[in-house]
Amino acid sequence: MKYYSILLTIALLGMVSCSQYPSDYPWGAELNGIRTRLIPSKKAFTLGEPITFNLEMTNVGRSALKYDPQGMKVNDKMLIKDFNGHIIKYIDTDYQTMSPFRLPVIKPGESVYLLYNFDIMVSYHICKPGKYTVQFKGKDRAFGEMEFPASGTAQIEVIDGELIQNDFQLLRCRLIHIIPDDWGMYMTNGFGVHQELVKLHKQGGIVEKCFIMLLPPQKGIVHNMMVWHTKTPMDISKIKHDGKSAFSTSVAEYLGQDQRGYAYWEYTPKALELWPQAKEDILKALEIKTK
Repeated sequence: MKYYSILLTIALLGMVSCSQYPSDYPWGAELNGIRTRLIPSKKAFTLGEPITFNLEMTNVGRSALKYDPQGMKVNDKMLIKDFNGHIIKYIDTDYQTMSPFRLPVIKPGESVYLLYNFDIMVSYHICKPGKYTVQFKGKDRAFGEMEFPASGTAQIEVIDGELIQNDFQLLRCRLIHIIPDDWGMYMTNGFGVHQELVKLHKQGGIVEKCFIMLLPPQKGIVHNMMVWHTKTPMDISKIKHDGKSAFSTSVAEYLGQDQRGYAYWEYTPKALELWPQAKEDILKALEIKTK
């Protein structure tokens, strides 16, 4: 069973004019009177910073339509390719989403934002400078009266930058290259795992703003791994489980030191069975000194 988070999507994020942006942000093909396009917040981004987009929808038909905006930003809705045409992998988990209480309506001639300042780096990680193309894949109607068509393709450039200054992004960049192909990776703040980590996180003792959760396919939160760093050594013997949580059988270990601080990981026996060389791979990828 996969891990699911409940997301309540905001129904309507704003109204825009279709003529507000230049034509180099193309619309996708019309579907039942609806078109969409992706608009990057700028044309060039520095490696490691948020890469944000607005997803705009316009009604070019003759009828007002109710639409269900749930799940726009999750569950692999974007098609991203690098300068060689390689697809950038979706690395987040799967989410269960909810419709708004009242479905919004888009009238003929109107345009709305379905996503506003959406950071693709949350779910798709870009680790190299270069040119990339981004396209909204489209989405089913859910409880609305219309499907969402695919957008036109937007092109952006990512220029070289000091990625190492962003500890969390660097950590993801190094881990993404070693996790098994069918595993996922997502951010978690550690809440609901064990109180000692949560307490340390609140006191500012965690280097990253959140932890990295590594998920094998079809195993969910019951079988996973977690990696984090602290500024000072922590007593992992304080990490205790109540015997009821998903982490009840997990093991926490100190990995060693690297440029971000003191590295730790936690794993369930089943996850380690699925990826037996995980510790060695992580130590090598993060360049952790074990002595």
